[in-house]
Amino acid sequence: MKGIASTLLILFLPLMMLACSGAPEHRTGGSSQAPEWYFTPPRDGSGLYGTGEGFTVDEATAQALNQIASRIFVTISSEFSRRMEQEVDNTGAMFSSRSFQDIDIDVDEVEFTSHTLLRSERAADRIYVLIEVDRFAQVERLEAEIKEGLSEAGALASLYRREEHLILKARAAGRSNQILENLRRKALIRDALDGFAMDTYAEVTERISRNRVKLDQALSSLSVTLRGTEGTDEVVGLLGARLNREGIVILESQCQTIYDCARIFVTVSERENLDGNTVKMILDYRIATTAVGGGMIAQGNLTVSGISFGGSEAARNKAMESAEDAIEKQELTQLLGLF
Repeated sequence: MKGIASTLLILFLPLMMLACSGAPEHRTGGSSQAPEWYFTPPRDGSGLYGTGEGFTVDEATAQALNQIASRIFVTISSEFSRRMEQEVDNTGAMFSSRSFQDIDIDVDEVEFTSHTLLRSERAADRIYVLIEVDRFAQVERLEAEIKEGLSEAGALASLYRREEHLILKARAAGRSNQILENLRRKALIRDALDGFAMDTYAEVTERISRNRVKLDQALSSLSVTLRGTEGTDEVVGLLGARLNREGIVILESQCQTIYDCARIFVTVSERENLDGNTVKMILDYRIATTAVGGGMIAQGNLTVSGISFGGSEAARNKAMESAEDAIEKQELTQLLGLF
């Protein structure tokens, strides 16, 4: 964890240097008519400043807020991922790969608590605005959301310890990780805005890592029966191969034990849409997991489609190619609905 923390701290310095820059990017349109203050907003401090232009105040404000978000995050995906790749010998390639995927965020995901319109001026057919966002109010909101999420994840961790059935343990760990994955991005935003070492992000990431270990332990000790309705043979085969790779034993007969065995049953519905010579085949799979002697524990959904000019069978084959790719790449918890 020390190697990860130092990497985050190295990233943090250039990130905050960028975030402190207040100059707006050059825009097309009416910028040549813009007032002088539009190009020289205050430098970021307790407030974050952005300028925007548009045909309405709302349009200009949205552009200003997007500018603030862009300054904070423009280097996160590329710089963070590059730093993590440099740590591959210390932390492992899998962590680097997951980090690249998880930190690839979009500025549209940023929600500001509130903002203040400091200046507004019309020039020609455009309106120009200067916006301020309270940095510390943003941090407080994120801290409250993160605290609530960590509490929910903690409750699921307690449930994991209490559950006897392995598939129920896996579901608790999967749900906890879904919450923590959603918190990871908020933690990164919070730490970047707060101006200190990225402790919150590191804490959330460490919890995810511990949860993955618990999830792997539960699944790798599990045995299942795997069946399906007519038309599901290919997906049942692909899913069985994936379960085997995860260490899950596929039984030929019925479960003989209660707490370390589950039943998985696959159903499918097909829809065919015709548009001239084009055929679109949509396959909607339901993957239901039940405990021995109990009701349904989870249900995963896998919807794939294929388009072809060569008829229904060709379209279905393309849909199956998509299914094979999805079963190979999706998290097992997502496939089985364990979240």
